[in-house]
Amino acid sequence: MFIIFLFLGLCTHLLLLYSIFDIYYSSPIVKGGRNFRIIPSNSNNVLAPADRIVFFSADGLRASSFFDNPNLSPFIHSLIYDSKAVWSISESHVPTESRPGHVALFAGFYEDVSAVTRGWKHNPIPFDSTFNQSEFSFLWGSPDIINLFSTNIPHSFSEVYSPELEDFASEDASKLDEWVFNRVEKFFIRAQQGDNKITKLLSIKRSIYFLHLLGLDTNGHGHKPNSKKYLENIKIVDKGIERIVNLFENYFNDKRTVYLFTADHGMTDWGSHGDGTPDEVQTPFVAWGSGISPIKTKINLTQVDIVPLQSALLGIAMPSNSFGIVPINLLGHLPDKLIFQIVYANFKQMSEQFLIRRAERRAHSFRFLFAEYPELSYAGLVNFENEILRLAQLKRYEAAWKACIKLIPLIRSALNYFHRYNQFSQGLAICAIFCSWNLLLYSSLIGYIF
Repeated sequence: MFIIFLFLGLCTHLLLLYSIFDIYYSSPIVKGGRNFRIIPSNSNNVLAPADRIVFFSADGLRASSFFDNPNLSPFIHSLIYDSKAVWSISESHVPTESRPGHVALFAGFYEDVSAVTRGWKHNPIPFDSTFNQSEFSFLWGSPDIINLFSTNIPHSFSEVYSPELEDFASEDASKLDEWVFNRVEKFFIRAQQGDNKITKLLSIKRSIYFLHLLGLDTNGHGHKPNSKKYLENIKIVDKGIERIVNLFENYFNDKRTVYLFTADHGMTDWGSHGDGTPDEVQTPFVAWGSGISPIKTKINLTQVDIVPLQSALLGIAMPSNSFGIVPINLLGHLPDKLIFQIVYANFKQMSEQFLIRRAERRAHSFRFLFAEYPELSYAGLVNFENEILRLAQLKRYEAAWKACIKLIPLIRSALNYFHRYNQFSQGLAICAIFCSWNLLLYSSLIGYIF
């Protein structure tokens, strides 16, 4: 009898332990979603807002350190002061780590929490990203981040430095950023010297150039964010960005490049990150160049919203698992028809996830117990879309895209509802098992005593 109780107790506690991960640590990734391209690849008469994106990620740069010290980044701040750039504080998400932050910046969803079992280094489930959807991507930086996205993407070029260079005890980690800037410059020099292969790659439109700058994060860990090393590193990043901007403007000379500058996460005063304090969550965001409409006032932005912004600027499909809502007010003076194409692609991509997740929950529920999202049913979504398409057919594009943009947050809420749909019933079942086990122990104990 003792062996049976021991076995039952072991199974019960293993089930209780597993239930925590199954109920609260389930993946947000919806499998099987389609992509909806903003501008069809065979469309020659519609021009995307930009031909290429240059994306600077200053790993570990907190918003307060950047905006409170404009003298450390005179080039970027001059763009803000001259109303050539739009700026914002971008809100990241717990856990404020490098991998989850970059997944949010390029895939559009907050990290699959089941990746905690792999130390936030690898995702258990493959995911889509703007690199996948681009015509070509160029990536330079840390192997931990670059290899997350460049692996298994044939239409990409990447260069990474040796992991040994990432030394938190290093006297000057800004050399990591200098390595990236120098590599980009050497890459363009090869094109200027007649390397036809590189010249051909650089001519590809709808491309992304990603520069991952790890120096600030490394100096922040080793010397703290208020140290001279960290603050000097901001100067080095600013000067390096100015070099790269001049390089692109001189090489392409077509005013078709857009530049995005942000960070994956911030950092506390004692040099740590991972939690949800303002210093860790708030990061700077600055955008300028082709397709960007400068706004003199600060705007509100989340990291995942930067993903549909990238897709909108290049006219490519949004990653299939993105939770972001395109910040339409950042885009330049575009025709209403193009704005509609951008917002409608966002609408379709979000509703595709909602419909798949809803179908999954409905298939695993009793029909009479299945509960629709109170504010949006399947029939309601179909009716909304039919009305949006009717407005578009009447060429009332402004009314159509405004209807879309109002509906997307509701669809996202419905998607979150179905993602957590079984949490209550599963939690109730686990409570019942736990109570039953305790009653069994109690009854056996009473029987043993008496």
